Amino acid sequence: MCVTLMDTMLNFLLQIKGLPDGFNDAKIGSNYSVNFVEKTWRALQDFREGNAIFTFPNTPVKCAGAPQKIMYLSEHYLRKRGKRSKANIIYNTSLPVIFGVKKYADVLLNIVKARDIIVNYRLNLIEVRTDKQEAVFETLDHPGETRTFQYEMLHVTPPMAAPDVIQKSVLADAGGWLDVDKENLQHKKYSNIFGIGDCTNLPTSKTAAAVGKPGTFKLTMPIALKSTSQHGGLAFR
Repeated sequence: MCVTLMDTMLNFLLQIKGLPDGFNDAKIGSNYSVNFVEKTWRALQDFREGNAIFTFPNTPVKCAGAPQKIMYLSEHYLRKRGKRSKANIIYNTSLPVIFGVKKYADVLLNIVKARDIIVNYRLNLIEVRTDKQEAVFETLDHPGETRTFQYEMLHVTPPMAAPDVIQKSVLADAGGWLDVDKENLQHKKYSNIFGIGDCTNLPTSKTAAAVGKPGTFKLTMPIALKSTSQHGGLAFR
């Protein structure tokens, strides 16, 4: 029996034209990469005047609240440094709502209104033009149309996917995620394979907050272990 435990993969290069080379621009950063997280802080410190843009991609992401957290922290920093009046804080999200859980979304809408933050829905970052300091977004509700924004600071939340070893294998569903039964975490086709973690297609957010009680795995594993002798033992990947 094989238990698959994997994280997600960042797709800067595959889905956003101009990245990752664009991270050589001092005005662009991303807290989702150890290679670019410090650039977020530098871009914020060097901010002078203009648009500070924060993105949310058209894919599932690790911790759906993180793209907004850095935005609120940045807004607070600019206010503290006396630069807030010179900054347009813009949140461009691919989603039709500010957050997927309504009770939190209602609170967040009040926060962005109070802090004068601009929220644009159904916009997905597809290109960065560092020579012009432009970020190009596709309008998801109007295929073929785009909107271009000037930026003084750009925080990129990259598109994410399951690792290639899963999405390019027979184990994946149509979206590229490990295809498991949400009731017992067992693969829908291969009974000796189970999956946990962000690589699966479970109908939850890809965040630790979605874990809750580990009851399903605790109940399923003893049953599965009884059959390991028939499938060559237990392996974790």
